[in-house]
Amino acid sequence: MCSANNQSNRDDFDSGELLDFLLEHIPDVIFFKDVEGRFIRVNHAFLQTFGLQSASDVIGKCDGDFLEYDDAQRTARDERALLETGKGIVGAVSKKHHSDGSQWWALTTKLPLKNALGEIIGTCGISKDITKLKETEADLSAANLQLERAVVEIRRAQEQLIDAEKARSVSRLAEGLAHEVRNPLAVLSMGLDFIAPQAALQGNEDCRAVLEDMREAMKRADRVINTLLQASRPSGLDLQRVEVNELLENAFSETTNVRGTAGISVTKEYSADDLWVMADRAQLSHVIEGLLTNAYDAMQGGGELTLRTRVESRKEINILRDAGSRCGQVFHGADEVVCLEIQDSGCGIKEDVKPRIFDAFFTTKETGPTQGLGLGLTSCRAILELHGGLLEVNNRKDASGAIATIRLARIKPNTH
Repeated sequence: MCSANNQSNRDDFDSGELLDFLLEHIPDVIFFKDVEGRFIRVNHAFLQTFGLQSASDVIGKCDGDFLEYDDAQRTARDERALLETGKGIVGAVSKKHHSDGSQWWALTTKLPLKNALGEIIGTCGISKDITKLKETEADLSAANLQLERAVVEIRRAQEQLIDAEKARSVSRLAEGLAHEVRNPLAVLSMGLDFIAPQAALQGNEDCRAVLEDMREAMKRADRVINTLLQASRPSGLDLQRVEVNELLENAFSETTNVRGTAGISVTKEYSADDLWVMADRAQLSHVIEGLLTNAYDAMQGGGELTLRTRVESRKEINILRDAGSRCGQVFHGADEVVCLEIQDSGCGIKEDVKPRIFDAFFTTKETGPTQGLGLGLTSCRAILELHGGLLEVNNRKDASGAIATIRLARIKPNTH
């Protein structure tokens, strides 16, 4: 009885009616084409997608009648390959354009259409509009990019807080040293002044040498304290109009008189314009000479030194303050920025070292009474920040050395 009823129900469904029902109600685009790519049947969703009223507006036409030229050509190539190989195309995602230029995305599966003898007589396919899905994907991608940028900014802010705390610690250390160490140094200095003139000591060459070493050690200790104080809390500025080309040339002359340029070729690329800035001449000279000294130290076996000055538009500069920078508004009110570069061909800066180059007491040089204190770059950056400027130290793009860059706001020559 049940079997008879099932047979009766199956007889109630005609395969043609089932296909018609599917084509009428399924929301995805369905189409059939002959071997020439002409439509032989489409469903209701196809008509809706292209704003058509009747299937008669489609039958006998090709993709070129409904899609832009490039989209139609790409579809034709895919279908020719399908007809030649007999291999279907499953889940292909493509961006398409309506004839009016509007854009949409489709997820398409195409199969060869065969007759009862198994011969390929055309193609058929189903295509789902996934435009909203792609838009959501694009929104998520943009949100992810914003999140990544936010993470970078949070890390930068974290580094700034850490480095700012380092700066405060150095300042407290400097003040403590100045109080706790200078008083004993003063007592030692007075003691040396008292005993040094004694005839017994003056008549002994070894004693005189020891006394001189003690004086030098005390002077070095005092220099360490002074440098540390300057690095952590630079003194006030005696601002005046300074021409950067002239200042750089004078600093170069001073350092070469002391160090010499044996084995080092020097290239000067100074701007033809006068580059005026408001600066403390003595302190800015100290910064430039310190950076030149670092360049010489990096090229002890010889190399190439390039000195360069130029003018940059403030709008063209990507101003990203380093972690720990104490600058506020950088180059406030300045349309142009003076850029000074000191470039060497030394070994460059190792990646694991770069984050620490401005840390107090950090140095890659050998330790010793005649070597650096690890306060040079710390002091240089502090002085430039006091000027409202920036100091950057990076490896050259060709990885053949380092380049130190100073930026200061440019002023007009008649500015007082």
